[in-house]
Amino acid sequence: MFVRLENTNEHNKFYEMLGYAYVDNETNKDNSINLTIRYGIINCEGRTIFKQFKDRAELWDFVRRKTDEKLRKGYKIVKSRE
Repeated sequence: MFVRLENTNEHNKFYEMLGYAYVDNETNKDNSINLTIRYGIINCEGRTIFKQFKDRAELWDFVRRKTDEKLRKGYKIVKSRE
């Protein structure tokens, strides 16, 4: 899952989230659910933080809430895929 939002109206900022899961090949269950968040000024490397979640539903809930928050602040979705 990947989402990139940009706010070019006021501050030239970006915020992107990349979610991924490590799956145990023997049990076919998720070992860990992770999210990498990068944010900063467009055309700069920005800062990176990592978060872990107990399951995919918790990850999706976080991404939805964060996306809604950024949209309210004037960001626009420029790239998105599941």
